[in-house]
Amino acid sequence: MSLRIVRLVPLFLLAACGTNAPTPGPEDPAPEPVSEAPTEPATAATTPTPKLDVGAHGRARSSMKTLGTTLKGALVKTMKADGPTAALQVCASDAQSLTASVAAGSGVRVGRSSLRLRNPKNAGPSWVTDWLKTQGERSAMEVGGQAAAATREDGTGVVRVLAPIAIEAPCLICHGPDEGRSPELSAILAEKYPTDKATGYALGDLRGAIWAEAPVVDTGMALQLDGTAKWQLDESTRNAIAAIRTALHGPAPTDLPGSHALAKTVDASLTEMIQGCTMEGVSHEQLHVFLQAFFPAIAALKKSTTLEEANQSRWLMVAQVAEVEAFFE
Repeated sequence: MSLRIVRLVPLFLLAACGTNAPTPGPEDPAPEPVSEAPTEPATAATTPTPKLDVGAHGRARSSMKTLGTTLKGALVKTMKADGPTAALQVCASDAQSLTASVAAGSGVRVGRSSLRLRNPKNAGPSWVTDWLKTQGERSAMEVGGQAAAATREDGTGVVRVLAPIAIEAPCLICHGPDEGRSPELSAILAEKYPTDKATGYALGDLRGAIWAEAPVVDTGMALQLDGTAKWQLDESTRNAIAAIRTALHGPAPTDLPGSHALAKTVDASLTEMIQGCTMEGVSHEQLHVFLQAFFPAIAALKKSTTLEEANQSRWLMVAQVAEVEAFFE
């Protein structure tokens, strides 16, 4: 497997959760470009390295960010209002459902894991566990993230992304030494997590990883870059695509009426984009490559007769928008 190392800016990590999650916001600097690590030349005995699909890579990173911001939002709100004990209760009761909601909304497997688990349900897939074992117990500042293309046993191509989780000062409330922790908080930890192994950390320690695995999807598009640069969108088109992305990445509809309503919302943003577009030339032609594939996906979502059909159409649209964002800015 060929690894692509992503150097990530240290991020604020909130305490009181089974494993904390990095939560980049709009104010954070953009990550450095993904660069490929050296690999040995292929031989007849080696399997060709899968290509890092740009759409799947974008969806994996987006889902990982969404999980982090979703968890942080829930915990920050409770922490400010009621303190760390209440925040721990929220984490114990809501973290798994929030993670499942992000996965359902994006069609991407996503989670948090550690060598020292608080909640056994956070045990990651083998490739995450292998990465954690390779890193071992050390400072998070010495660890970079990872993005890699792989092929599942069933032949499905995927992109796997993970980022290290560091112990920050607020994390020590629940993950630091047992000495000095309030009796009330210790009692809740013992009640909620009887097999808890996630204490005794020091500031800056590697806590674990947040990870995502996105399947490679045939989007029906053949977009090309402007040489090595992305195409420029006009403001109206950029805003419309952002609105479509927000709608698609919202909570996954749980029934057909909700799915059909989502199709109408996306269709309305698409109409605004077409009416307000001022793009011309090759960049406009590339945008039409997207539209020619996106229109049938919307139509399929509108006509879906089962929730499974609706989800398949929605996940395809998520993949198409992610690919557009890899070729346009």
